Amino acid sequence: MNKETKKICKILAPLDGSPIGDCILNYTRLIASGCENPEVHLLHILEPMPYALASKQCVAEYLVTREEDNIRWANDYLEEKRKEMQSDGIKACRVLLKGKAAETIISYAVENAIDLIVISNHGRSGFTKLVLGSVADMVARESPVPVLITRPRGCKAKEQPQALEDRITV
Repeated sequence: MNKETKKICKILAPLDGSPIGDCILNYTRLIASGCENPEVHLLHILEPMPYALASKQCVAEYLVTREEDNIRWANDYLEEKRKEMQSDGIKACRVLLKGKAAETIISYAVENAIDLIVISNHGRSGFTKLVLGSVADMVARESPVPVLITRPRGCKAKEQPQALEDRITV
């Protein structure tokens, strides 16, 4: 290996809780298997709640309760995914942050010296993409860290890593 080549050992896997988002974990496992001491950062981002829109006390209380429920759910979800990685012999940590998704993913990757971001594209197009945007596209455009984007058509939740090896060279 020459001085220019660097092993991919620190991988950031942003997860949104969807089945399509979870598909990146198979790719993440495969890539991590090419490193002696892989480290996977499982990241979930909570978008800010619109407190400014809450003019009545009962609405504000509802939003606080909803946010607390989201935090509990996200922690449980990330812990489940971390245990799955650990059972495959891959060191994983769970990270729960608040912020705008793309910006938060990029800043986390830079601050933590991540080697690769593995993210899923939900395959939205047209009006839906215009309204919701694409976090994966923004991350790919703006990140100084390399990004691997998976697409829904290539995603099979039960797909085994052997099948993935036909499409990825590590």
